[in-house]
Amino acid sequence: MNQINFHTKVAGVTFTNPDGVSRQDLIEDLEDFFDGSTTVRLGLRREPHNAFDENAVAVLDPRGRQLGYLSKRVSETVAPIMDRGTRVHATLTAITGAGLSQNYGVNIRLHT
Repeated sequence: MNQINFHTKVAGVTFTNPDGVSRQDLIEDLEDFFDGSTTVRLGLRREPHNAFDENAVAVLDPRGRQLGYLSKRVSETVAPIMDRGTRVHATLTAITGAGLSQNYGVNIRLHT
């Protein structure tokens, strides 16, 4: 099966990237121009040599900065599809937690 079309959340959004940039700050920047009617395409990058998960798929903002990862369970489905050469797209559907005293979250739709 190479066709996918479902919604999911981005995992690891509260961590800091190796370059010291807060993923929460990146999400806040993204939220500044996402109004729900704008289509925002996000990048997906396979990390087959990731020390924690050989199926790891990083989620990137439109400028290529890492927002987090697909969850382990989702990556188990998506990584083999990507590894076979099928392009998987990610579209931003919602940023959660805005204006509240909690962390930002990112909801996306994955589709081929």
